Amino acid sequence: MAPTATTVPVEQESSAARLEAAEQLPETLDAESLRKYFTLTERDLQEVAVCRGVVNKLGFAVQLCTLRWQGYFLGDTRGLPAPVLETLAHQLGLLPMSIDDYPQNEKTRWEHLERIRQHLRFQQCDDFQRQRLLKHLTETAQALPRSDALRQEAWRWLQEQRIVRPGRTTLRDLLTAAREGALQHAFALLARGLTAEQREQLDALLVVPSGGDVETQVGVVTEFWSRSGLEQYKALARKESPEALLSLLDRLTAILERGLATLPAIEAIHPATRRLLANWGYHYEVWSLRRFEPVKRHAIVLCFLRAALSETTDAVVEMQDKLITGVHNKARQRREEILRATQEACRRVIEALEEVGSLVLDESIPDAELRRDIFARLPRTDMELLVEGCRHLREGDDGSHLRFVTHWYPYTRRYSPKLLEVTPFRFISDPGARQGCGTP
Repeated sequence: MAPTATTVPVEQESSAARLEAAEQLPETLDAESLRKYFTLTERDLQEVAVCRGVVNKLGFAVQLCTLRWQGYFLGDTRGLPAPVLETLAHQLGLLPMSIDDYPQNEKTRWEHLERIRQHLRFQQCDDFQRQRLLKHLTETAQALPRSDALRQEAWRWLQEQRIVRPGRTTLRDLLTAAREGALQHAFALLARGLTAEQREQLDALLVVPSGGDVETQVGVVTEFWSRSGLEQYKALARKESPEALLSLLDRLTAILERGLATLPAIEAIHPATRRLLANWGYHYEVWSLRRFEPVKRHAIVLCFLRAALSETTDAVVEMQDKLITGVHNKARQRREEILRATQEACRRVIEALEEVGSLVLDESIPDAELRRDIFARLPRTDMELLVEGCRHLREGDDGSHLRFVTHWYPYTRRYSPKLLEVTPFRFISDPGARQGCGTP
């Protein structure tokens, strides 16, 4: 059900709760933190002494210590941790008490905060400082495109510059402008060198063939949904098999042949921004992507193709590893079966030798009838199997399963030529490197 006007999405509610918690003092503080952050200097005590009344003195001291420690003023001094009030009251020679009534009015609050700011030599976050912060965040947003990470960087920079942290709404607007500015810069870099033919190729990936170009309801997947080129690259690899690996290699070949995933312009974009744009490519439906401005749409598809290239390559390597591991497991199983059969053969050979020997040593059996009696006890076919088994017993086991791997050569041969063609091995040329070490 879509949220009504009074319904707050869970994600927004939890995000707001995290922001609110970040602008309050921790509920629990150890003795070392209390000593480090809530010890007043002589100059601090002189500033606090100017205040009148216990509540004002304690409130002033709390705000002073909070700004020095966290770089912002508390918007609400109700429900402060008792150890904080006790630590400050002890230094001020006052009784610890609740300061829910602090300040008595806005004038008092403004005067106190301004005096604390000047005392600690913090600067106001005025228009000039906000422009400085915006410039820094825009440059940083390439590496930190996520809102939470960028917000943490803003807090760090403000405290480092000794600038009082602005209100939540002001900071949110700055973060939004910085992220948008950084993304627009990335869009422009990616789209700048594209030819008309390359732009057509990117748009063609978002086209569903005739008969399937019908917008679906949110969350509904139809048969034709995966027919667009972009959606085909999102498909998960099937259970490992030569056919599945060949399908992945075909996908890898198709991505490489387009030449779009390896454009030099993509390298100019910070990996974090590339990941963000690629995630949009995975998240958005083709209908939504087609509604974006061309520069944004093309940038997203380019970064998606780069991610699809990496993921498909990884999937090829992983599936090849699983297939080879499966072959070796089967070879080991085959060797173990033969070893078990060999033990059984040893037992059977001993029994056969005992039977044949007893017949040979029986003087009552004429020589002319000996073969007949032997085959009567031990059929000729059984004798042939025993003789063959003896040859294997004489050869012995070399302790390795590798000689049995060749049995599955036709299995790996079904995909190995294509694998070597699409992902050729490149050997390290450094003379000091380990010989025989190559990478696909």
